[in-house]
Amino acid sequence: MIHEWWGLNDWVKEQSDSLAAEGYVALAVDLYRGKVATEQSKAHEYVSGLAEDDAIRTLRAATDFLRSRSDVRAHAIGVVGWCMGGRYAIRLAAPSRASAPA
Repeated sequence: MIHEWWGLNDWVKEQSDSLAAEGYVALAVDLYRGKVATEQSKAHEYVSGLAEDDAIRTLRAATDFLRSRSDVRAHAIGVVGWCMGGRYAIRLAAPSRASAPA
């Protein structure tokens, strides 16, 4: 699960808990490393400071972590994202340009 520009706030954690209650292994990734915005100016500051390559590396590491767990079907991992997180969800799910056929 990938948060929106506000950060990994209580609402995103509740969504993760909701999926877990339905039997899914849910992992909410924190791209801001503990920072949560409550004002638009702070959210803008945080998203502006987020390097896209770093975010994708963090998300791939989270995916690798999930694949390593015995309670996760490695071939059946999904991704959910809101707003900014939706953009990263698409990037994470799409094949990289380096591995795409020419």
